Amino acid sequence: MKIRNTALIVLLTCLFNPAYAVMVDGKDWLQVTDTRGYSWNDFDAVFDTSTGLCDVAGCMLGGSIDVSGFQWASFSEVTELLQVYGGGEGIVPTEFGTTVELTPGAFDIFFTDFSPTVSSTNYQFMNGFTRESAIHPSTGREAAVSLDVSRFIGGLDGNNDSYRRQAVSMNYTSNNYGGWLYRTADVPEPASLFLLLTGLIGFRLMRNKK
Repeated sequence: MKIRNTALIVLLTCLFNPAYAVMVDGKDWLQVTDTRGYSWNDFDAVFDTSTGLCDVAGCMLGGSIDVSGFQWASFSEVTELLQVYGGGEGIVPTEFGTTVELTPGAFDIFFTDFSPTVSSTNYQFMNGFTRESAIHPSTGREAAVSLDVSRFIGGLDGNNDSYRRQAVSMNYTSNNYGGWLYRTADVPEPASLFLLLTGLIGFRLMRNKK
């Protein structure tokens, strides 16, 4: 009985283990918070900036996070994600610092699905690197392109929900920044496969004991 209960618990944990990615329009988006603390250069060391695909053996971000099966999103791909939640009417900011204001409450559901990288009583932010880089007009230097989402609760300072194109140093690291990653195929997670295998072994042992 003990083996049976243990195997059942393990198998149910596998089957109902909440995914760390959010499915939106056929794309499984990884939480930006899962990759925060890495610079644009760290993502660039793993992903091809032309295609967003992993182009190194092992696909380990920073040598510790397995991003196998995921792609590094472009700026326009992230705006498409945001438009599902809050509109924006297809607007894709092309200049650094350009802000797209949305209607109040547009990202209430977005910030339910996605964990903000910065949060307080009055606001929530989601800061993530895209795979683009561009020359900053002020410095003349190449900069990482990030897409930052803001949700001001109660419309503080006249602002509501918005997103913007931001220039960030390519080697900048912060717990406020992660990367926009997604996958289109249903790629099994290694941890889930391990749990499933463990559950099957448990059931096998249970049957043998009978």
